[in-house]
Amino acid sequence: MLGDTFTVVLVIAATAAMGFVVGFTVRGTLVQALLAFGLCAVCGFAVVWIFVCIGLAAGSVQAAQGMSMITWPLPFISSAFVQPQTLPSWMRPIAEHQPISVMCNAVRSLALEDPRLAGLGHTTTYWAILSPIWAAGIVAVFAPIVAALYHRSS
Repeated sequence: MLGDTFTVVLVIAATAAMGFVVGFTVRGTLVQALLAFGLCAVCGFAVVWIFVCIGLAAGSVQAAQGMSMITWPLPFISSAFVQPQTLPSWMRPIAEHQPISVMCNAVRSLALEDPRLAGLGHTTTYWAILSPIWAAGIVAVFAPIVAALYHRSS
């Protein structure tokens, strides 16, 4: 878990560096930028639990790779790429209330300093508090499952 989380942090740092290389600028404070980075790391840690669960539930490496594809649509049904208002009406509630959207909204709100610039309907504090709550919920659900699957496989 720690090794995968370290890898996630390195990927976040590389992605942020590439963003700065191509011209992205943080409008918020240094503290807000560091908080956004930290939220990405915390949410990445939570997502690692999901993939460890999938890996332990699968019978082989190939099965784990195939099973992980069930998570593939989630970023596309979120606010990661487009505003949920532009999605079909049946997809909007999913996009507005899933953890990827919450994390993206928190990072956007912190980086842009003003959530209105990102078209968000809540305050930065709202998103910055809700994001780690989602992460904790994911860990709370998947950690016991991972522990049970690990003990079963041992």
